[in-house]
Amino acid sequence: MTWKQTSLSNQLRIELSDDHEHYIYVQRARVYCLLLLCGLMIPNTSGNKIPFFYLQFFMDVERCATYSWGGATLACLYHNLCEAALAKRTDVGGALTLLQLWAWKRIPNIRPKMLNPVPIDYVPCAVAQFIWRSYAMRNLPDVCVDGRPIWTSITTLICWNMVEPHLPQRVLRQFGIVQLYIPLVNRFHGTDFAKQNRRGKSGRNWVEWHANHIQDWDNRHNMVWTDLEYSMEPIATDEYMDWCRWITVVYLTKPDVHAEEGFHETASSHNYAVETLHKIRHFLSEQDMTGRPDLFTISRMVEDGLQISGEAETMDYRPS
Repeated sequence: MTWKQTSLSNQLRIELSDDHEHYIYVQRARVYCLLLLCGLMIPNTSGNKIPFFYLQFFMDVERCATYSWGGATLACLYHNLCEAALAKRTDVGGALTLLQLWAWKRIPNIRPKMLNPVPIDYVPCAVAQFIWRSYAMRNLPDVCVDGRPIWTSITTLICWNMVEPHLPQRVLRQFGIVQLYIPLVNRFHGTDFAKQNRRGKSGRNWVEWHANHIQDWDNRHNMVWTDLEYSMEPIATDEYMDWCRWITVVYLTKPDVHAEEGFHETASSHNYAVETLHKIRHFLSEQDMTGRPDLFTISRMVEDGLQISGEAETMDYRPS
């Protein structure tokens, strides 16, 4: 059973006075919570429908504050992003506003244009341009840092029928920790990924179904990543960067096809040129250039090109 968001929103237009019974205000609070939860935090792909079963979490308004709504939001977002990557999906749910703000905060060159921008030369996003710790120098309110003890906990995030892994050891730089190379393990989701929907499972007890994952969550304080080497700068080991460049998808568009005005028209072409220079330098570094000043000249020209392009850090790693 579902409700439409517009129907719930209409309830908020009814003015309340100080003369109503207490339960009327509690009902209004539940409406606000449902709209916030299913309209912003864990929306589905319908765009305007709210599942009825979420109401049970607001029956006790005091207890609902003890639930990990942030964990549920991330579980829903991660799950929907995985589903969106499947070839048959044409839509996506989850907290996409959160994802968009996350991207704008950490990747400066995809932010929308400001009305009165500070002039700056555009350079396609390089490794060093990603902002890993965008809040490091900010005084955040207590509510934003209450969960700090489990930020690096290797656990599971649960949202009703959806379960997703929380793997901070793969993004340690955002916690001010040196990123090590960590070999890939078996995929968290096997053949059961597509079966995590609620269709045809009205009688399933999800608490029992996800008992092992719930136990992992309950044990989250004991699963904090402890192999730590802190750094003020976002640093990754050479071994990790070699692996990262090897598995990273470099192009979202074809390098020889420029986008329409309003997008970064030459970003793919820039990356392709940088990658070509990088491969030339790597090739020359493996050659015996004794008595070959021409090769030294070419190598220096390539290095200068990478420096001017703002891609000097690529010289420290092997080509992708």
